[in-house]
Amino acid sequence: MSASPPQELSHRHHAIIDHMLSFPEKKLGEIAEDLGYSAPWLSTIVNSHAFQVEFQTRREAYNQQLNEKTQRRMFDVALKAADKMEEVLDEEGLEPNFVLDSFDKTLKNLGFGGKAGSAQQGPQQVQNNFFAAHPDDLARARERMSQHHGYGEAQGEEAQGADEASQGAVVEGEYHSKEDQE
Repeated sequence: MSASPPQELSHRHHAIIDHMLSFPEKKLGEIAEDLGYSAPWLSTIVNSHAFQVEFQTRREAYNQQLNEKTQRRMFDVALKAADKMEEVLDEEGLEPNFVLDSFDKTLKNLGFGGKAGSAQQGPQQVQNNFFAAHPDDLARARERMSQHHGYGEAQGEEAQGADEASQGAVVEGEYHSKEDQE
């Protein structure tokens, strides 16, 4: 048999792909032995570009089919389990903890409620930011806002009074008026 990489694949090469897909756990030497080829010849074939392209295409199709079949089966099993659980929960005399645990697990698996283990994550850290502003800086900021957005012009004296009353400073979360600062 030739040891040069194939440009096109034959029925023999497709049989190798079939065997590799059927027994993905086998090593190349084992596959060569199973099919009656030498390991070096099989290595040359398997590592050729044409073989790799076809193998990848077929493996993706095989995996897609397998995933779809598995998902269908898992869905069928889940429906049967739900039916059985419904029968069990209809029975009289169940322990309340069993019902509560079943309900809790069902809700969590459906995506409702907190994630499992979220209660054990420990204390949550809260960050409080306090800002202190000088009254002159506040006045300049208000002036700039009124120039760009028209604030304060329509409100007249009411805005002026509010502006004067609020010209205090916030220090560590406490408000200090102008009189307190003097």
